[in-house]
Amino acid sequence: MSEELIYQERSLFPHNDFTTELFNEDFIDTVQNEKLAKALRRLTDRQKQAIKLAFWEGYQYKEIAAVFQCSPAAVTLLFPRAFHRLREYLNE
Repeated sequence: MSEELIYQERSLFPHNDFTTELFNEDFIDTVQNEKLAKALRRLTDRQKQAIKLAFWEGYQYKEIAAVFQCSPAAVTLLFPRAFHRLREYLNE
């Protein structure tokens, strides 16, 4: 079985589904810093999911790319944008 299929099987994230948003909220609820949790909620669903996969689940960028069905370069660009938005929200 190819690496990509293994990563896709490892992830049970349906795209644009109510359960995805519910699952994202669950991981945000574990954040003890209220300001950070509020900032995370303001990110796009894709950004929230990428942060969850990378920092809560321990996925590597190429694994996240397989889940999102995009290139690892696209994931590499997604994180700085998400972090920039988080910094903006935290500095409000």
